[in-house]
Amino acid sequence: MKRNDKYKVPALSPDVPYSHIVGFKADTIPGLFLERCRATPDKVAFRVKDLGIYREVTWGEYFEHVNNFCLGLVELGMQKGDRVAIMGDSCPEWIYADLATQCAGGISYGIYPTSAISEVKYLMENGGARFFVAEDQEYVDKIMTVADELPELKKIIVADTKGTFLYDDSRLTSFKEVEKIGLQRKAKEPQLIQELVSRVKADDVAIFIYTSGSTGFPKGVMLNHNYFLMGEFGMAEAFPELFLAKEHRSVCHLTFAHMVGRLFEVYMPILTGKHITHFGEAIDAMAETTFEVSPQVFLGGPRTYEKMAAQTLVGMETSTRLKRAAYRWAMSIGRRYISKKWDQEKIPWDLKLLHKLAQWIVFRPVLEKVGLARIEGAFVSAAPVPPGVVALWQIWGVNVLELYGGTEMGGVSCQRGPFPKPGNAGTFLPRKQVKLTEEGEAVVKGFGFAGYWRNEKATAEI
Repeated sequence: MKRNDKYKVPALSPDVPYSHIVGFKADTIPGLFLERCRATPDKVAFRVKDLGIYREVTWGEYFEHVNNFCLGLVELGMQKGDRVAIMGDSCPEWIYADLATQCAGGISYGIYPTSAISEVKYLMENGGARFFVAEDQEYVDKIMTVADELPELKKIIVADTKGTFLYDDSRLTSFKEVEKIGLQRKAKEPQLIQELVSRVKADDVAIFIYTSGSTGFPKGVMLNHNYFLMGEFGMAEAFPELFLAKEHRSVCHLTFAHMVGRLFEVYMPILTGKHITHFGEAIDAMAETTFEVSPQVFLGGPRTYEKMAAQTLVGMETSTRLKRAAYRWAMSIGRRYISKKWDQEKIPWDLKLLHKLAQWIVFRPVLEKVGLARIEGAFVSAAPVPPGVVALWQIWGVNVLELYGGTEMGGVSCQRGPFPKPGNAGTFLPRKQVKLTEEGEAVVKGFGFAGYWRNEKATAEI
């Protein structure tokens, strides 16, 4: 990733909302969303693949879905501070429901698609969700098993209703029906969404992110709107040539129940208007989607990079003898080249030439097959990544950067520049409040963490 020194980020004091840097005044997620939709209604917000064809969704269309669903929720009885739980793979309806909830002044939280029924029950009880949004029948089946044990639950809203016809329950309704109800409310009060959004404040809780529960029951981390505005622009300011200078494509494959996926694929596009997210036909088809989209920005966990690398190596081992020999030759050149890069040594002209040949003869075709040949920035986060995995991708020509953070504090640090040496978390992101203890540990104060939901003891320990 080459740094574009022509693109400078204007000076910004810590007490000025990040949204001002892109010409907006809002200091909340829904406020920023309304401004983005008004500013660029005809530009592409994201693309979604349906029946083999990628369909573009403009910011104007995006707004209509969010507006209608928001007013539908209000008509069904939603009030400010109410919680909405969303369960399913990442899809357009997920983000419509998320933003509609926040526009109404509510709090949204995701439930991991792989959660067991007992986990769903706990998260619904703890979060106190009045509304449950399900992607399809799979998640309806889970919630219906425990629905009668959830007195606070009022409505179960389903995006894809195929397979739900066997249920006869007054709490069950379709996503489209809620949008229809909202459309009718909008006809009576066309400016209602603006009024609702104006009541949302920057320090209002926007989202719960539940911890993994590895040391006990999962805790609901309360995050306010400042958290996400700071997180979005912290990355944009660290990489302006990537996020602010030009339009780029990305592939959505991470769950939105996790903070990182939502920051990158939902809120970053709203802030910059240049991050075009692509939804494939299924999360399981991530490899196919990546090949078709050929993204310039890619975000994944360690397992994503490991799996893609393993599949590529298996393909190489089953190829022709000539191709295997060419790959071994290219790897010997690549290892020498990247080692000198990491050690910041001068690279001899003959090694540069051999590396160029290795790129075009071997590595470029390899990356074309997996859809990463046009990558300008690839980020890995969510867990420690083996340095050997990062090294392999860098040898192949993908600039993998390690990103470190936590749910309570957001993104903390990230590697910068072209092909940094694997095995460290880079430098601190802009405007992070960090101090080192006598033991050499970094203590980070994050923006927008409002404590743990219904857990005063854990909050007091922070």
